[in-house]
Amino acid sequence: MPMLKLFRFFARRSFAPVIAQRCREAVLRFTENGGKLPEGLTLSDGGTGLSMSSDAFPVVPSHRVLTCSFRLQSRAFMVTYNSAAFTADSWADFRGWVEKFAGAHGAKTWAACLEESLHAASKAALPAAPKRFHMHAYFIWTDDTGLSLRSLDALRFQDVGPRVDVCKGPGSFANVGVPRKAALRGLWYVAVMKEGTLHSDTNCQPWKHYTPCMAWLGALWDAKKLSHKSFLALSAEFRTGHSNRKRDADDVAKQELESSVEEHVAAQLVCLDALAPLQQFRRFAKIESFVKSFEESRWRRPILLLVGGTNTGKSLLGAHVLREVAKVLDVCSHVEVTVEADEALDFSTFDHRVHAGVLLDGVGDTMTLWRHREVLQGRPKMCRGGRSATMMYSYPFTLARRAVVVTMDLTAKNLHLLQTNHWLKDQRNVCCLSLTEPSWTLARTLPVVVLQAADRMKSWGVLEVVAFFERGDAQGLAATMQLNAVTGSDLLSFTGPPQLISDLRMTPFASRKVVSLRDAYLAS
Repeated sequence: MPMLKLFRFFARRSFAPVIAQRCREAVLRFTENGGKLPEGLTLSDGGTGLSMSSDAFPVVPSHRVLTCSFRLQSRAFMVTYNSAAFTADSWADFRGWVEKFAGAHGAKTWAACLEESLHAASKAALPAAPKRFHMHAYFIWTDDTGLSLRSLDALRFQDVGPRVDVCKGPGSFANVGVPRKAALRGLWYVAVMKEGTLHSDTNCQPWKHYTPCMAWLGALWDAKKLSHKSFLALSAEFRTGHSNRKRDADDVAKQELESSVEEHVAAQLVCLDALAPLQQFRRFAKIESFVKSFEESRWRRPILLLVGGTNTGKSLLGAHVLREVAKVLDVCSHVEVTVEADEALDFSTFDHRVHAGVLLDGVGDTMTLWRHREVLQGRPKMCRGGRSATMMYSYPFTLARRAVVVTMDLTAKNLHLLQTNHWLKDQRNVCCLSLTEPSWTLARTLPVVVLQAADRMKSWGVLEVVAFFERGDAQGLAATMQLNAVTGSDLLSFTGPPQLISDLRMTPFASRKVVSLRDAYLAS
C-alpha cells in the first residue's frame, strides 16, 4: 500500500520526458511483479544515493525513488535580474527584450523597470562603491494556457538567469483561475516609479486599463519603497482619503526629521568629545548655592542668568547646571530653548516628570525675563503656553521646583536693567553670574587661552561697545557710540577727553564718563 501511494504521488507530478518514461516503466514492473519491487532491489531507511547492500544487492533510498525536474507553468509571474555587469544604459536592451519575449510567448500584458540597488551589500560596506542595478519584468497571459517551461533558459537575459516569483492569490483572472487582482498588483509594482527606479514602461497603464487598489500604495510606502513626495503624488491620484494620507505622511516626515536631528547632534557631540574633551567646569559659589536650593521646596526660585562674551561657554555651563539639578531631583534630562529675539517662550516639549528644568539660550533682550517673570520664578502653579484666541494649541506646564537657566551675551538689549530695574536687580529673582573667561577647562593637549581685558575689548564690534555702555547705565553714550560706529579698537585708541570732544562732538562731561568707564574695565 505505501508503494501504491508513492506511485500515485509521482503520477500527478510533471517530469522531463526521460524521467516520465522511467516512472511508467517502474509502475509497470511493480504491477507485473505482484506489487513488489523488482528482484534484487530493496528500500533503505535513508541515504543520499544508490549503494550496494551487504549481500551485493543495490539499495534505493526510500525518500528519493525518483528525482523530479524543474518546470515553470504560470499565467502571471515576475522575473528579477541582478548582475554587476548591468548599468543604467542596459535599460534599452532590457525593455526591448521584455517586449519581444512577451510577443513571442503570447503574453498580452507586460511591464519592465530598471532600478538602482539602494541597499546593496557593497553600498552598506563601502558607501563610495560603484552603483549596482537590477531589473524587473512582469508578464500576464489571458488565455487558458499561460507559459509552460521545463527550464529557465528562455528567460535568460544577457546570460543572466532570473529569479522567478509566480503570482499566487485568491480570485480569478479572465475566468480561467489565475489570480487577477494579485497579478495586477505585481504588474503595478513593476510599473510604478519607486525609490531607486530610473526607468519603467508597460503596455497596460493604470487608471486607463485597470484601477489600482489603495492598499497597494500603502504597502509600498510602509515597506519604504516610496519617498514621502512620491507617496503623496500617487495618493492624489486615488483622490478619496488623500487628506488623511497627507496628514499621516506629514506627521511621519516631521518625526523622521526630528529623530534625524537628534541622532546628528548626538553624533557630533561624540566627535567633539573625542577631539577636544571638556575635563570639568569651574566652580562658582552662586551656581553651587543655586543647585543646593533644589533640595527643598520653596514658594519661588531665582532665575540663574549667565552673562558673558563669546566663547566663554555660557550654553555649556547652563546645560551642566541643569544636569546637576537633575541629579538632585532624580530626573534624567532637561529642555533647551533657543530664544534670541523671540517674544514668546516655547515650553511645548517641557515635561516636569522627566525634565529638571529649562535652558533659555541666547536671550536677546533682558526685558524677556521681566515680561515672563510670573512664569519663570517657579511658583507652584499651573501655567499655559501657546495661548491664542481659541486656545486650540495651548498646553499646560509648571516650573515648580524646576530650574530656569538663562544665557545672554554682551550684545543683548537692556543689560543695564540688571542694575536699575527693581525686580531684575534683586538676587532673589535673578541670580546673575558674569563670565569674563571660559567656564570650562580643556584637555592638556588643548590649553585654554584667557584673554586680558584689553584684548577682549579690542575684539569688540559696534554692538559689543553699545552693550558695554548700556550695562554701565549710560544709554546716551551708547547711542553716540552706535551713531559713530565706534568699535573696541577705537575705544582703546582714545587718548582722553579732548579727542572725544573733537572727534565725536561730545560734551566734556560725557567724554570724561567714557574714559572713566573704559579705564575701570581695563583695570578689572
